[in-house]
Amino acid sequence: MWKFKNDHGNVTDLLNGLSFVGAILLLCIGFIKGSECDETFYKPLQEFEDGITPFANAGFLVDLSFWWLNPLMKKGKNKILEDEDVPHLRSADEAGTCFDLFNEKVDMLKRKDPLGKPSILMAILLCHKKSILISGVFALIKVLTLTTGPLFLHTFIEVAEGRESFKYEGFVLTAGFFLAKCLESLAERQWLFRSRLIGLQVKSSLTAAIFHKQLHVLNAAKKTHSPGQIMNYVTVDAHKIGEFPFWFHQIWTTFLQLVLVLCVMYYSIGVAASAALVIVIVTVVANSPLSKLQLKYQTNLMIAQDKRLKAITEALAHMKVLKLYSWEKHFMDAINKLRSEETKWLSFVQTQKGYYLVLFWSSPILVSSATFVACYLFGVPLHVSNVFTFLASINLVQQPIRKLPDVVGAFIEAKVSLSRIVKFLEEPDMHTRDMKKKRQDDVNICINCTDVSWEMNTLKPTLKDINIDIKHGEKLAVCGEVGSGKSTLLSLILGEVPYINGTVDVYGKIAYVSQTAWIQTGTIQENILFGSNMEPQRYRQAIERSSLVKDLEMLPFGDLTEIGERGNNLSGGQKQRVQLARALYQDADIYLLDDPFSAVDAHTSTNLFNDYVMGALSGKTVLLVTHQVEFLPAFDSILVSNLHEDLC
Repeated sequence: MWKFKNDHGNVTDLLNGLSFVGAILLLCIGFIKGSECDETFYKPLQEFEDGITPFANAGFLVDLSFWWLNPLMKKGKNKILEDEDVPHLRSADEAGTCFDLFNEKVDMLKRKDPLGKPSILMAILLCHKKSILISGVFALIKVLTLTTGPLFLHTFIEVAEGRESFKYEGFVLTAGFFLAKCLESLAERQWLFRSRLIGLQVKSSLTAAIFHKQLHVLNAAKKTHSPGQIMNYVTVDAHKIGEFPFWFHQIWTTFLQLVLVLCVMYYSIGVAASAALVIVIVTVVANSPLSKLQLKYQTNLMIAQDKRLKAITEALAHMKVLKLYSWEKHFMDAINKLRSEETKWLSFVQTQKGYYLVLFWSSPILVSSATFVACYLFGVPLHVSNVFTFLASINLVQQPIRKLPDVVGAFIEAKVSLSRIVKFLEEPDMHTRDMKKKRQDDVNICINCTDVSWEMNTLKPTLKDINIDIKHGEKLAVCGEVGSGKSTLLSLILGEVPYINGTVDVYGKIAYVSQTAWIQTGTIQENILFGSNMEPQRYRQAIERSSLVKDLEMLPFGDLTEIGERGNNLSGGQKQRVQLARALYQDADIYLLDDPFSAVDAHTSTNLFNDYVMGALSGKTVLLVTHQVEFLPAFDSILVSNLHEDLC
């Protein structure tokens, strides 16, 4: 007994001495002055390929040790970091690159099965299969090295008791344990970092896909997917799917770790480990009905969140009307009712998580208690080596069992979110109008349709028997009574209406001015340029032709004046002229003008017609929807739309 204590004390003293020396070395390195270090390791970030992160060109060892973070750490030590100090993303991590890769995989799946719908999940897995495999290897290394801990402890105790297999076995075990822990730490850091990186790329590609879909989805689909819901898809659902790669490998590593730990238990205490196995199996089986309820509650919670966000969005968008009609109390009651519904389902979800915590956090206690009882019943002898090995194994069992609620919750949330996004992405698209080369007969628009409708299946189409050819430079006026399909005709050319039977060919770039002015928050100049480069002469001509000169002179900062949210500081006529100037600045081939003079007075509309339509657009193809019959003699053709007659 004395020998055991003496050997144990020697081993402890040796380990303490090694730890002390290592701590002193790390402390000295931490206080080395920056001037004494090799400055090549702290090269300024902006010197790396125009500010691209050094991670883009990091080698294996630099990547493994996160050495590429040194420049940022060096700057953060000397000053407070600002936006320009943070390097740009790699090309592979940019949203555009991720979206292009996602589209490529979706197209590949479409080619394999032209009749079926491509699997969004499969496309995501194909995009990141290599990264998922690499992070899985690191996860496997982490689990294997972690499980060696109880085995090292068992061997250490045997060495301390004097049962050495060979001379200097203690030193070899110390070195092996140190290397195993270093490898475990490196593998875990790489696993977590790469999983987060995959999640970032998945979130970027899904966000871009949702945004792209929003621009091309049919109007009928927008009835079931409100702007508030679409915002939820981006801010909530895409985020949860982006978080799931972090938990993806936790699913199988948790069960692998449980199996390995049970094997270690069997190695140390024999058949008594069967009690631990029974407790684990009972815990997993009891979790099955709870998981189904969690899926149901999570789905209903997301639906309730969509309804509440939709109501709040509508109330904020029309707050002026609510104030004028004193409807604040009514809408507040409606929103509070939706909040109560959401709170009810949120309470169910959190209560379910509480059941998970009680079930899984109590499992390790039950495992240890049941195992010691089994040791007594089976007559398994307990001594220092197997008891300490078993207790160390219990510590390893606690981590995966306690993580199970988080793993199950993350899986259910990702499943619900993915199904919601997939439902939106699989909605039918509009008929796109790609810019085509001009035909030999100089025709810009060619329409030959028998039925046109906003609904895919309807017995009463909006327009029937349309046969129109519009040549380059031709001016066409579209007249008719209210609701006769004039705006639908323009939407058909834009590709926003699903025509049932026929063809629509458009040759050239289109500029569209809607009946209701669309103004983005910002300055007047930003609204006119709309992302295009500034060309002073063309910009000045667009302002003059749109009769905006006098209006800009009255504004305090001219065209740099902020016009408020959606242009609420401008009158209806000013908004209409701003979007006319925006269309003119785009220098398109075809101009679709949907009653743009309805919001201006007679004098201004006459000036706009002469200067804008007949002057600035003299060489362009123009379709003008109008109710002002005094302008009709100036057009090359007049198209009359009637509710009861064909359009031709």
